[in-house]
Amino acid sequence: MNRRDLLKGSAALAAIPLMARVAAAATPAQPFDYAWLKGHARALASKPYDPSGQTPAPAWLNLPD
Repeated sequence: MNRRDLLKGSAALAAIPLMARVAAAATPAQPFDYAWLKGHARALASKPYDPSGQTPAPAWLNLPD
């Protein structure tokens, strides 16, 4: 075994707990449902507009016309 193989194996073993946490945190995808979509749109439409307050990055503001 050479040093590269040892480092690759060590990195793979170290990544296993991280991958398990990511997999556990992922929520299952919700299948598309037209009734849910209509309800969600109705709920959003009933709320007043709330801008996020975030400004674009300076690079976007300086784009040429």
